Amino acid sequence: MDGLPHNPPPGTPHVADAVRWRPRAPAVLQRLKDNAAVRLHLGALLRSPLGPAIVRPWSDWVFLRLLTGGMLPTARLWATAEATGFDPGHLVAAHPGISDRIAAADLRAALAGLTRLQARALATEREAQAAIAGSSKADRVAATDQSRRVAAYEYLAARASLFKAARSVAPVDFAIPDDRAVADWLKPWGETADALFAAPDTPPVLHETPPIKTPGGPMRILMGPSPAPWIDEPLIARVHEPEGLRDPPTYIHCHGIGIDGDQMSEGADEILSLVARGVRVVRLVAPWHGRRRPLGSWSGERFLATAPLGAIQFFAAVVREYATLVGWARATSRGPVAIGGISLGALSAQLAAVRAHAWPAALRPDALLLIATGGPLDAIAYEGSLTRRLGLDRALSTSGWSQARLQPLARLTDPQVAPAVDPAKIVMVLGRKDDVTPYHGGKALATRWQVPAGNLFVNWQGHFTVELGLIPDARPLARMAAILHGGG
Repeated sequence: MDGLPHNPPPGTPHVADAVRWRPRAPAVLQRLKDNAAVRLHLGALLRSPLGPAIVRPWSDWVFLRLLTGGMLPTARLWATAEATGFDPGHLVAAHPGISDRIAAADLRAALAGLTRLQARALATEREAQAAIAGSSKADRVAATDQSRRVAAYEYLAARASLFKAARSVAPVDFAIPDDRAVADWLKPWGETADALFAAPDTPPVLHETPPIKTPGGPMRILMGPSPAPWIDEPLIARVHEPEGLRDPPTYIHCHGIGIDGDQMSEGADEILSLVARGVRVVRLVAPWHGRRRPLGSWSGERFLATAPLGAIQFFAAVVREYATLVGWARATSRGPVAIGGISLGALSAQLAAVRAHAWPAALRPDALLLIATGGPLDAIAYEGSLTRRLGLDRALSTSGWSQARLQPLARLTDPQVAPAVDPAKIVMVLGRKDDVTPYHGGKALATRWQVPAGNLFVNWQGHFTVELGLIPDARPLARMAAILHGGG
């Protein structure tokens, strides 16, 4: 966290557009995204005989509406409160409609509680980062990291106190830049902007903690400056290692938008099942998410709120961070290296795999795992069910953008050529009913990249159930593990 609210540049258009439907839902549903215990129970349920029936498109329909109609409006109200110093008067001035839904005394009490929890979260974050940067012993790192995670979770969970008040709040605080602002930001990177995605000549120094014991096995934390100079928050990743295996293969994973994944228990992450298959898993905390979230925004909000520039900045940063982590993986193990992700993380990984053509051979990934991917990005913005419900299409149009005007930027957000990865080592997982990153985009990419039929997993699922479906059906992860172990 950088400690500063996100304020758009002067003169930036400001758009707030309410979503089309907001269901009534108990505040406990907010915990589905934030509470590790809830996710662990969900994982057990999905592994039961009921699992296959749950990971079907009807669950996507429900979750999309809960997300856009309850969870994200609550997160936006919470972020506004954070940006205004948890002052009740300023919060009501920013969102007058909340005064009809929450008593003044209750609002003051909720904001006072959030003030205390934020102070603790920020203090424990500073202590945890200091322990890593100071090369502390494993027990000290483990203690500070545990304190940080507990404080971060309690602060996130306390958003539920604003759940009922948030029904009139638009879920994204749009500050869309115009084409001149985008051009001005890109100008220093040259006419083609290829330098924007270049691997760093001198990789940043990553502090690496000693192994920390966790229920899932040893875990290390990596932290250092981001190789993207426009990102203020440090690069942070958690490394989960298979025990007793020298030179393991490595999989570097990036999550989807809105995830505060580093705050959750390791047992809540289906990707970590790769560790039991002998694969070292590096879980990157994406820029503007979780511990790297700028105060005054919810996790990942800036990607949408400042589109299309925010998307360019995000993708270029993650591409550089993939290169940095591949370099770290090669320096610490002789095993092959894969990159990948889910949803926004998959869109980032596929772009990195293409940009890797221009990188030194040592930084190029050997394999690629794409889960719930799609493209092109302008189609996702204007046709995707999540972006439409959040009002991104309308915010872009209000600020003078159209799909046609976004086309020249596609060279910066979409893979234009085949990746620097053998098609036989690309695994893709798609949902036929995915309308968030629409299925047709992912299927077209698989065809264009000649992904083998045995590496393409297409299920009768939507966007969210594709990810959850990895719990009862781990065949895609098993296939990636086999490729990394030389069985491809």
